[in-house]
Amino acid sequence: MKELLTLDRAWFLCLQQWKDGIIKRLDEGSGSSVMILKNEWIDKLIEQNDCDEEKIESDCFFCEYNLRQEDDDDKNIICRSCPGKLVDDEFHCENIEYHYYDKPRKFYVKLLKLNSKRITNGTRLGTGEQNER
Repeated sequence: MKELLTLDRAWFLCLQQWKDGIIKRLDEGSGSSVMILKNEWIDKLIEQNDCDEEKIESDCFFCEYNLRQEDDDDKNIICRSCPGKLVDDEFHCENIEYHYYDKPRKFYVKLLKLNSKRITNGTRLGTGEQNER
């Protein structure tokens, strides 16, 4: 069943994509680039009919969530609704310390830390709603 891309779903899909679609594949010796691995994982998700749209605009679920939150007039405000940035205002996927493309393993560790912080906080950041337990 297709689900809407909620904040929690964006987190779930992002972490799953990085764990199974990127890090696992790199550990298995895949010589593919991070971009190719991301797109292959999204294609698989679409084939399984597990996306809320047949075509998504981004290969990143944080970026996709951000795009869906912004009005057309706000599209030029980069990353304002990025789920990672909602947890840590200093987060940016292209940070030199954990750049998603150049340092995918460090990026995945950063995502896990942000998710832990999000869960520890006990609220869905950006909404004020309590997490479901």
